[in-house]
Amino acid sequence: MTQFKTGDRVRCNRSTRGSTLTEGHLYVVRKVSPSGNSLSLEGINGSYFTSRFSLVTRPKPKTPITAIKVPTDDVMVVLTRYVKEELGIDATVDKVISSFTNSLELVFKEAA
Repeated sequence: MTQFKTGDRVRCNRSTRGSTLTEGHLYVVRKVSPSGNSLSLEGINGSYFTSRFSLVTRPKPKTPITAIKVPTDDVMVVLTRYVKEELGIDATVDKVISSFTNSLELVFKEAA
């Protein structure tokens, strides 16, 4: 059984002088011969032995990340940096005591 099927992307591994094909280029399989020994390619006239090609596999799409776990200490560092750099308050975040719809209530280690 052939490894190629219609619609596959293939890379030309071997080209000859004067050939329509270019070594290293990608092509799309239009048709596979009944014997499975030759291919016809989209946009290219003629058929070519399958030994001249390798199948190009597409990477599987990544699963979207919907949640992660972050160490509490790292969150406190980021929140402290935000308080100092963005809000201009010289304080260190000690804990988060409440979360509201659009905000967090932060407690500082010392009064600012």
